[in-house]
Amino acid sequence: QIKYAVETGIPVLLENVTGDLISGSLSHLLSRQTFLRRKRRYVHIGDDAVPYEEGFKLYITTRDEAPKLEQDVTMWVNVVDFDLTNDGLSLALRSTLLREKAPDLFNYCRETLVAHIDAVHNLEAHDLKPYF
Repeated sequence: QIKYAVETGIPVLLENVTGDLISGSLSHLLSRQTFLRRKRRYVHIGDDAVPYEEGFKLYITTRDEAPKLEQDVTMWVNVVDFDLTNDGLSLALRSTLLREKAPDLFNYCRETLVAHIDAVHNLEAHDLKPYF
């Protein structure tokens, strides 16, 4: 029972969760929107106000390759992608480094990529891709 774990500070692992559950009933818990009542912290879980122990940790897993999370939910959680390959990690690190150290070059690369994707879509729309 998640409410008991929140009250006692026991870590919880929720497995195979969909984005709907994360966005809905757990939003107050994920954002740590607590309030004081009689000198004790509480958090809303669904319709209930549950005493909140500061040491509580919530871990969530999903089998969705690209879970659909609302924008505010992504601000509250740390997302770890275990399917990331070494090449993908290297690309992500290079992209981050480029964005931080050379933002003009990063923007140029991003604009060029977007233009390339648009061109490919236009070719597909005109069925000209087989000629290239």
